[in-house]
Amino acid sequence: MSSHHIVRENQEPALFIGDPHLLADEYVNQLLEWSPTIITLSFHYETLKSRGIKIDVLLNSEELIREELEENLVVIPYWEDYLAVLFQYLKERKNYAVNLIMDQIGCKDLLPYLPDFTVNVFNGSYKLIFIKQYDKWLPEGYQLWIPDSESLRISNVRWITESLFEVESDGFVKIAPLSDYIMLGEEL
Repeated sequence: MSSHHIVRENQEPALFIGDPHLLADEYVNQLLEWSPTIITLSFHYETLKSRGIKIDVLLNSEELIREELEENLVVIPYWEDYLAVLFQYLKERKNYAVNLIMDQIGCKDLLPYLPDFTVNVFNGSYKLIFIKQYDKWLPEGYQLWIPDSESLRISNVRWITESLFEVESDGFVKIAPLSDYIMLGEEL
């Protein structure tokens, strides 16, 4: 997909597509709007190519036939931890922001990278952010998913279920500063 926007290299967050089936096209198109560097795993290559998404970097854990790949595609091998390979590549490119489209990931998986990178995870239901404090205006009824919220001081929300909160009234939602990162999900 192409865009009419002109941005400098690495100005926009890279986009790692770990599960191409998680987000509706409308959300994917919003993430593609500014022509980010698009990175995926080798076994998603054909699916994304068939959707018209041009891949820039392929993290490869399998035997690929080079002739069947697009020209100028960067292929990086990995054997175990693709997240380590992904963040190493981004660091080498001096791109310290990334949007991840993936389902199963926790704060502890990303903890080694959070001091240096801005990371957002889109899991199909929420945009997950990793924060040490939160201060954002939200509309009444907006839902937040906050696992491990027992000891947090949160204003302007009411508890719905175990980790689900709803904004009580239009206004700022605040989480007092913390010493460690927490994961917070904002509804899509």
